[in-house]
Amino acid sequence: MLSGALFAEDYLLEGVRAQAGHAECLAAAPAFADWLRGLFETAGDLAGLNEGQTEDQIIRPILDRLGWAGLRVVQAAATRHDVPDYLLFPDEEAFRAASTLSQSEKFRHAIAVGDAKAWRIGLDHRGGGAAHNETPAGQVLRYMDRAAQRSANCRWGLLTNGRSWRLYFQGSADRLGAFFEVDLLAALRMPGEEVLPLFGIRAAPLDALSLFLLFFRREGFGEAQQAALNQGKLWETKVRNDLARTVFEVIYPGFIKALIAGDQTPPAALSEEYLGEVREAALTLLYRLLFVLYAEDRDLLPRHDRRFDDYALTRLRQTIAERTDRGDAYSGVLDDLWRRCANLFRLIDGGEDRLGVPAYNGKLFAPSRSPLLERVRLPDQVFAPLVDALSRRREGGRLLWINYRDLSVRELGSIYERLLEYEPVADPAAEGGVRVRLNPFARKGSGSYYTPDVLVRLIIERTLQPLVDERQAAFSQVVANASDSRQDPDNRRAWLTQADPATAILALKVCDPAMGSGHFLVDLIDWLAAEVFKALGGAEQQASSLGLDWRSPLAAELEALRTQLSREAETHGWTVKPEQLNDSNLVRRLVLKRCVYGVDKNPMAVELAKVALWLHTFTAGAPLSFLDHHLRCGDSLFGEWVDEVMREADEEPTAKGATIISGGGLFLGRAVRDALAVENAMQAIERLSDGVLSEVEESAHNYAMVEEGTAALKGFLDFRQALRWLKPDKDGVRAIRALLDGQFGDPVRVAAGLDPMRPPGELSRSEGQIDLIEVESAPEQMSLLPGGASARDYVRARRLVDAARALAAEQRFLHWQVAFPGVWRGWRDARAGGFDAVIGNPPWDRMKMQEVEWFAERAPTIARQIRAADRNSSIEELRASGDSLAAAYDMARDRAQQAMDVARSSGAFPLLSRGDINIYALFVERAQ
Repeated sequence: MLSGALFAEDYLLEGVRAQAGHAECLAAAPAFADWLRGLFETAGDLAGLNEGQTEDQIIRPILDRLGWAGLRVVQAAATRHDVPDYLLFPDEEAFRAASTLSQSEKFRHAIAVGDAKAWRIGLDHRGGGAAHNETPAGQVLRYMDRAAQRSANCRWGLLTNGRSWRLYFQGSADRLGAFFEVDLLAALRMPGEEVLPLFGIRAAPLDALSLFLLFFRREGFGEAQQAALNQGKLWETKVRNDLARTVFEVIYPGFIKALIAGDQTPPAALSEEYLGEVREAALTLLYRLLFVLYAEDRDLLPRHDRRFDDYALTRLRQTIAERTDRGDAYSGVLDDLWRRCANLFRLIDGGEDRLGVPAYNGKLFAPSRSPLLERVRLPDQVFAPLVDALSRRREGGRLLWINYRDLSVRELGSIYERLLEYEPVADPAAEGGVRVRLNPFARKGSGSYYTPDVLVRLIIERTLQPLVDERQAAFSQVVANASDSRQDPDNRRAWLTQADPATAILALKVCDPAMGSGHFLVDLIDWLAAEVFKALGGAEQQASSLGLDWRSPLAAELEALRTQLSREAETHGWTVKPEQLNDSNLVRRLVLKRCVYGVDKNPMAVELAKVALWLHTFTAGAPLSFLDHHLRCGDSLFGEWVDEVMREADEEPTAKGATIISGGGLFLGRAVRDALAVENAMQAIERLSDGVLSEVEESAHNYAMVEEGTAALKGFLDFRQALRWLKPDKDGVRAIRALLDGQFGDPVRVAAGLDPMRPPGELSRSEGQIDLIEVESAPEQMSLLPGGASARDYVRARRLVDAARALAAEQRFLHWQVAFPGVWRGWRDARAGGFDAVIGNPPWDRMKMQEVEWFAERAPTIARQIRAADRNSSIEELRASGDSLAAAYDMARDRAQQAMDVARSSGAFPLLSRGDINIYALFVERAQ
């Protein structure tokens, strides 16, 4: 009977009791229920009422009862033309001030817009009584936008079909999903066709009616809603902080130690490599659990379906809580709880029709994602307390359930990002031989930082609104051109289709080059989806004003996708509500697949961004979208451009300023052709909606073709960028030119690490390789190779290739054209295309090594030394003693210096690479 994500569930069920006016509304609820029941019974056949009858017999009487009599403007049926049915005013003074103004100016004094539909019309379904088939939700959002352009006070939207009453807020980040809705028929427990709400809230009937009175009545309108928003935000922040503290102090360290202890084939020692595997497994386990907790609490997974409920994490949480509260003992040997959880993960990954669960795939739950999680066994004694800590929090001496329904993906993302700061390290003195420490450079190295919501929305709106306005203006111009009724109607419709603004907005390519957990990208999806939603209905409304029967091509695409998903669900018996396949959910999926691009240097940040975006666009019955083609791991600042490398390779070696790879441009031609040839495969991925598992698999197959086709070029560009960092000497340059002349094999494939380097002539062996020490010790005159290269050239070239490959793997160079085929055109001769917009908030950090920060967690005694000379002496003592920390410091310092040198010398940052470089400045220049 209550639904929507505008207000927090816990606040509506408990916290609201302390809000001003609630007690009065609760006392008035019984009488209101009797009156309302009589109103519905008098109306008779409610489903048979048209829009005008629904307004006259149901909606207006309820508005009057709520105190809006005499404080609303009602549009006469004859004058309605893309205007809201109602404007609601806070008081008589505002109503009188508006009475003499034109329709467009009345908004300045209103507090809310309202729109009414017939009883039978669903608020999220197309054809909601409008001639142009717009969804009622999209219609009211457009009206709210129009009001907001004229008034800072008119920020609310009221939408109703008489039965369901919905409240929207202009300031919501997710304007499509953030509403508050009351189903009056369900609250009265009157018979009628069941409506299954999204984000449903179970409340007692009188409680639901009291909330309806509190939030829809005129008295205190705006203030009551804002108080609920504020208190809900405080609740969300408190729960997030409590959860974050528990995750950092209890759950994540607990998972680290439990996974090491439960590994059935542990290594002999806790090596750095093994601890890295443990860290990734612990993060993956946490991502999986948080994903399921969020999805079940939002009814995105069918936790109430009798076929699935026994396997749900909700049931497991309840079992653990009940046993814990009773003081039951947990086995230190048996792992029943862990196996139940692992089975749930397998079920979500592969699905099972008998249980009503489709295969969601997406690789998050795939066994191959973390081999360690497949071989560990966590005893109940260890696993139960960790699950309980994720399920409940302590407040005022009570254990309260954590309601993940109202924890936004953004809030979870902030926890994810902070987890990137923590790493396990071997410590013989710690329990289990390992401890988890805070690494202050984990995020600095990856570019993962959290940005306040208000700033995120501001950046997105200021960046993208002009692009959306351009597409809307272009369509309006076409409408004007098509207004000549003497033109052929088919031609006029074709013009509209070609300029359709909804389709044009969905073609935008927007990138966050330092995405972290995907905070900006989550908000980007909401913002763009709302704009697509509004453009879809607005364009059809403009077309209808011409007397043309025209629909946006996107409307047909959405209907086809909905039909596809519904047919799949029906065929397999999956639990999917019709409301879960509404236009807003489907548009989000399309925005995610087509518009959203992101890069981060930290591979775990890329994975958690995928989790955040999957959660935010989760559609029951549809697999998790394929995202590998748009979310890439790499360093956004350091990489090569194909046209520049081609020009370098075409230069004569003797030319002044000739580069290290000059004199052999022909060798790159095949690699570039192969890379360009995969553009069709990339376009095929873009076209697929991933509505069914076969399409996700097709996307993955096409992307494998993309990676195969670009592998040689990417590898060679890695090699070229690495040479900028390694700065080979004169002998090294000679060796590389011998390599590029083809004396050691195909130069591109050898440099890319795809083929082994082979020495020709008398130095070759049957296996195609020679021992480096042997060659180094051979007399120079005995080691000449065809073409004039020496064995020492071969050795130097091979070592440079190995060093370049290792450096590329460590630094994760990103070559934008190769990473995103189809975004750029004209690779060989010039650079064209690119993203339509770049958003984000890259890290503000100096590139130069900061000794104090680096040693703060690793060696605090060094960090606390005030004088640089004293710190240097301590570092020298570390070197003299052979401490590995000194080698790690030297490596980090050298890499920072190399990065600064390349930024200054490569020509990639001619404007902002001077002086003490800040990473943010380089991101600004790269964005341009």
